[in-house]
Amino acid sequence: MTTLLTMKNARSTSTLSSSLSGAAAPRRVLPFLAAAAMIGSIPGLAASVILLAATLRNGTPLGPDDALALLIETVLLALTAALCWLNMRQAVHKSRRAEAHRRAILDHIGDGVLTLDEGGRFVSANPALLRMIPEEHLRQFDASLEETLRWRQAVFSVATLPVPGVGSVLIFHDETRRHETERAKESLLSTVSHELRTPLSAIINYIELLMTLNQTDRVDTEQFRDYLRRVLHNSRRLDRLVNAILDQAQLEAGVVQLDEKLFNLRGLLENIVVIGQSLARAKHLGVVLILAPKLPTELYGDAGRL
Repeated sequence: MTTLLTMKNARSTSTLSSSLSGAAAPRRVLPFLAAAAMIGSIPGLAASVILLAATLRNGTPLGPDDALALLIETVLLALTAALCWLNMRQAVHKSRRAEAHRRAILDHIGDGVLTLDEGGRFVSANPALLRMIPEEHLRQFDASLEETLRWRQAVFSVATLPVPGVGSVLIFHDETRRHETERAKESLLSTVSHELRTPLSAIINYIELLMTLNQTDRVDTEQFRDYLRRVLHNSRRLDRLVNAILDQAQLEAGVVQLDEKLFNLRGLLENIVVIGQSLARAKHLGVVLILAPKLPTELYGDAGRL
């Protein structure tokens, strides 16, 4: 019986060897070889155990045929062990490559990824999230976080994804820039009516003065020219305010182009005083401009936005 089992194992091994030599992808065949070799060696192993037990019980030495069969069975077992070891090594290598691939993705994405176990306890966080929020604070979070998280000066949208058998994964997306843009838009809209009203009131006021001078035939050329300059100045300021509203589109796109050049600081401040003089005069108020002695004459920047 041992001989027959050994012959069957030898045929199985021969067949497997042929398959191995003719396979185009040995790595793909290796798991099947290991499994087949293990299954094929079980009957021979059982027969060898029975043979050795009977020999030891009877106290008789092994015959040549039995010794040869036992030797062949030992070789087959060694081959099976080698195939299993190769299969295990391939599986470990494949697992390490998959883990390295997942780690590379997590390390290079811009969003933060927080992993929690089934009890809601901290497991891991990718580098992007650790740059946003320190780990000691991340350990205080759980899966019940709201969709919007405000952390110091930053704002994050949080998406919670349950993973059966693992816990949950939380994705943090930085929304700070979008919120700042929306806040800037709201601030602009809340003040634009007042900002537009100031130059419009000045323009209307000076035009009324010009009409009064014309109707009373008390036209002073210098005064007339001064009123026209103020109307022109306030018209230009109104134009800049309209352009500032249009700049909101650039703010939302994250790009604002400054018109930087040399400008006269004294002239800029005097023009600001001129803008408010008509409104101040209507309320019986005075506007006084006091400049420091060491104030620079020229500066470099965007005078209109200043």
